[in-house]
Amino acid sequence: GFLVGCGSGEIPVPNESVARLIEPCQAQEGAVREHCVVAALGTVDLAGPDILTVCDGLDDAAARDLCVARAVWTRTRPAPISACKRIEHERTRQSCVLGGTNPLMEGEIAPLLDACSAAEDLEVECVVHVLSGRRPLLQRRGLAVLNDEVQKILQLRPSFASVPPVATEVGRIAAS
Repeated sequence: GFLVGCGSGEIPVPNESVARLIEPCQAQEGAVREHCVVAALGTVDLAGPDILTVCDGLDDAAARDLCVARAVWTRTRPAPISACKRIEHERTRQSCVLGGTNPLMEGEIAPLLDACSAAEDLEVECVVHVLSGRRPLLQRRGLAVLNDEVQKILQLRPSFASVPPVATEVGRIAAS
């Protein structure tokens, strides 16, 4: 079962360690309390599903949005990128998508580009994030694989041929 935090409102917690982590926040009220909880969750490496459990109990939209983004960005069993759709604030949702690409870095480039398209205004930043995250993989695989990947990117997203941040990141990878 779920443990319930004390104080005004009930914030579900997945286990006793999370309950202890957010305990100092329980003396606060409302949005202050909920933002405190989100900040506390960021002090340890929790699993995405555990973070989402807490997010589901938050009433403040801004705190809930940040909480969901944290669940996607976490390193331990991150929540799926689809969780970003739950975020109301546009820029937070777009940023969440960037984090959602992290578990996909070792895969094919096409799904990563598709994911980045969901970042809307941050699509270019997302592609740069992906290229940067794939740098070790591409360095291991060599220049020919990098070239193939760049060709695939340009085939799928021709407009990136004239986007300086993308070209700069490709140059950084190629130079190394």
